[in-house]
Amino acid sequence: MNKTKVLIIGSSGLIGSALVPFLQAQGFEVGRLLRKPQELHPYWDIKQRYLHLKTFNTPDVIINLAGENIANARWTKQKKRQLVESRISSTKLLVEHFQNVSPPPKLFINASAIGFYGDREQQQLDESSTVGNDFVSQLALQWEQASQGIKNIATRLVNLRTGVVISKDGGALTKMLPKTTKTPKFTAPA
Repeated sequence: MNKTKVLIIGSSGLIGSALVPFLQAQGFEVGRLLRKPQELHPYWDIKQRYLHLKTFNTPDVIINLAGENIANARWTKQKKRQLVESRISSTKLLVEHFQNVSPPPKLFINASAIGFYGDREQQQLDESSTVGNDFVSQLALQWEQASQGIKNIATRLVNLRTGVVISKDGGALTKMLPKTTKTPKFTAPA
């Protein structure tokens, strides 16, 4: 029996680095699409528009988590360009490639953000709520729009709108926790 093949883009990020071992433990065959040529893993060059997928040329599932870290620096004009470019170009390349693969993937999960809705204070929101007007909302909208071309009769598209990720391994939680100071060791007199 063949294992379900899952190709993960953004496997070195906070979510991806937890997802890879989880899926492997569940029995999935996981490929990590990396940015540098690797012997064991698929790799790609987004600027050159090149994918070397090795044994993952027809994955069953694609999970696209790729994108510049949104919380690691101030949002200068240059940072905003990087945030947009790192999500839109990579997603468009994936969609263009996998639109023409046979058999097509059964599922394409594309990361997005609850920031899609913008700051609505206490307003109750659902999937039919409109997009917000701020930068993060428009970024999420563009990212989701870039993924739309993958939808067809055989491929289901899920735009996964996540919120702030809380993990002891990094992300927002490490910024929220107070800095701890090491207490000197105390040795009792003999």
